[in-house]
Amino acid sequence: MKTAIAKVDSTGAYYAALVARQGKTEVQIYPLQNDADKGVSVCNSLASVFVLESEDDVLSLEWVTTGEVSNGKRSKRRQSNGAVSGSSSSSYLACVLKSGRIKVFSPFQDHSISEFEAGSPIVASCSSRSYLWVSTDSEIIGFDVNSGKPKNTVKYPKAVTQVTSIATVDGGDEQLFVVLGEKSYLVNKAGELVHTFEVSKASSSVLLDNSATIAISKGEDVILFKGNNFTETNTLSLNSQIKTLHYINDTTIAALLKTGAITIVNLAAQSSSAISSNNKKIPLNLVFYQAGDVFVSYTGVVPEFQGFKLDSCTENITIDVKQATKQSKVKKITEPIVFELKAVEEYNVRESKLVTLIQDSIDNVEELFRVLISNDSEDKMGYVSSAISPEIAVQVFDVLSARVQCDPSESSILNTWLKWILVNHSSVINSQANLKPLNGALKKGLKQLPDLLALQGRLELLRSQLVLREQISKRAEENAIASKQQNHRDAISQAEESIVYVNGENDEADDDVLEAAGNTESEQESEDVQAEDEDVHSEDDDGEQE
Repeated sequence: MKTAIAKVDSTGAYYAALVARQGKTEVQIYPLQNDADKGVSVCNSLASVFVLESEDDVLSLEWVTTGEVSNGKRSKRRQSNGAVSGSSSSSYLACVLKSGRIKVFSPFQDHSISEFEAGSPIVASCSSRSYLWVSTDSEIIGFDVNSGKPKNTVKYPKAVTQVTSIATVDGGDEQLFVVLGEKSYLVNKAGELVHTFEVSKASSSVLLDNSATIAISKGEDVILFKGNNFTETNTLSLNSQIKTLHYINDTTIAALLKTGAITIVNLAAQSSSAISSNNKKIPLNLVFYQAGDVFVSYTGVVPEFQGFKLDSCTENITIDVKQATKQSKVKKITEPIVFELKAVEEYNVRESKLVTLIQDSIDNVEELFRVLISNDSEDKMGYVSSAISPEIAVQVFDVLSARVQCDPSESSILNTWLKWILVNHSSVINSQANLKPLNGALKKGLKQLPDLLALQGRLELLRSQLVLREQISKRAEENAIASKQQNHRDAISQAEESIVYVNGENDEADDDVLEAAGNTESEQESEDVQAEDEDVHSEDDDGEQE
């Protein structure tokens, strides 16, 4: 799991991240809770997860806060990347796509609440108050996220080219924009060029509150501009490529480095300190300021936060993230399984043995799926799911829900197992598991149900037509065979009728004639034999007389 973008809203109440894992891109929103002992942490049970389409190429995530801040007046100059606590406002997350589309999510909804288009590819974005600002190559457009309609349009002067970043500046009655591109510019709401900074191909900028100071990053350097004419006053080198700059307070900024470390820069003292992870595979991805503390974030099983008093950020700090990796081994966030489901006959066993079989295969996901898919009796599922321990049930639920989220229609057997585990262990699963992604996947599957039923109806109609054609073809073949046999019999009958009988048609008379002839011949032969015997006897008598 890799976190590409992470942001906290201006009220400090919500955390959002763009996460890539197993070929999917997700937008995750977590409510933040602040405990006196544990500090800032996410409320995992209330998290919202939105799976983006494969063709969605995300440029940025922007929190847009509607409503007024309740604990104080706004300053004359302000940039929207500083966290503010104590707000009665509502926060919405805008997912800005490079194609020009914008999707708006709410922490309280399981789907996007609105989608709208900028009309051209988007190259940069930022937010201020209740507006989302997006930049194309030729203009800045301000959208009201509630209606999705453009409220303001700022045409770029001809000098502004190759825009890569924008930021808003509330200059009293005048709305200004810091625009970074081929050079760095200050543009007003009328599209007029107010100032040109002699910084080319800068990466990020930040405005310091209650002062006319703008910090712009380029490569490894932070360049400061002050005064009404924004004269360059100082350049600080951080010895590492800077990804983004973040507002901390009037005299302090933070730089998120491409190495995954964070540098806290005290502009008044002209000093800096580094905050880094002790594990290069787990980089820091966010820094923000809240109620006197600096918080940094990294991704473990869930987003993890660690806070420091700003006064203590004078020396380099290394965060121990070993605990997070150990936790990940224990909790096991199951990734979608892609192997083929196959039933195994030897795994179709009795209930008592099936309980043991599930417990033995819990650490082998593929084996566990074979065991479950091989037992499709619902009575058996109900008994076994109630007999396994709650700990095993939660693990089986995690594995099943991850698979079902990918494709709810893949296997009715897995869906039934999931149902019975939820029925028999609902309390423990509800307290530990996040059901929103599964709920969203099932709702998405239900939306596809009418189309699937229509498709099934068409397939059944085609199948019926195929069966009817086979029956018609078979009947035609049978009729052809019967007709052929009848023709053969007719031919034989016609042949018999055409035969001419010399002695007539009475076969019995012929037999009598033949029998009579045979008897005459036999009688003649008998008489001849008798005559020969008499001659022999006569010769014998003559011999004796002599």
